[in-house]
Amino acid sequence: MLWVIWRSFIMFPLGWASKMCEHVFVGYGKDRDLQATVRGCQNLLKRGFESVVFFPEGSVKRPSTQRKSREYTQNNGLPDYHHVLCPKTGAFSVITEALKAQGCTEYVDITIGFSDASAVGRVWNANPLDLWAIFAVAPEPQEVHFHVQRIPIAQIGESEEAQRAWLFAQFEVKDRLLDNFHRNGHFPGPSHTFVPGAVPLLCDLCVWLAALAALALAARSLAPSLNGY
Repeated sequence: MLWVIWRSFIMFPLGWASKMCEHVFVGYGKDRDLQATVRGCQNLLKRGFESVVFFPEGSVKRPSTQRKSREYTQNNGLPDYHHVLCPKTGAFSVITEALKAQGCTEYVDITIGFSDASAVGRVWNANPLDLWAIFAVAPEPQEVHFHVQRIPIAQIGESEEAQRAWLFAQFEVKDRLLDNFHRNGHFPGPSHTFVPGAVPLLCDLCVWLAALAALALAARSLAPSLNGY
């Protein structure tokens, strides 16, 4: 499995492991990102991988990114998304063609919803957990819901323009799913709920800090020998 990951994750232990495993890091500009994605998919074919984890939005939904997304949709005659950002289609087409060449037959679309206070009667908001939320005093952890849809890859289309139109339409579906989720507190149909505890999250943070400290000590101890070399 190949992951296409935003570059900021390279600062964390998971990012180091991903880099050593030759996963693709993006966020360096459109041309450079597409080149890296092409190289990553070529390596995927050589190494026999059969799947790619990819986030077409390319960024986290914030007021600034949502504003840019709306400007793009308005300037290009696209629908206005309320719960998601406008997807980036260039890398999606590259990945789709690579997976078709590898013989993949399915596209798995995953939509994630964070429980809203008005829907479930809880006091937390509908934002994902971050470091501030981990350390803040909260009565209960977030609820995270996943909606999974398996789609034949043949439905995506052959040309880049057809794939672009399909992706925009699919994000309209995702936007409606999230609208339904925030109104009803769950996705339509069967859904699965994962409730992360605060203690495991703190333990993960401690492990990451310990790994960073160990790396810093190792670099410091190796510095004299490397300088001498």
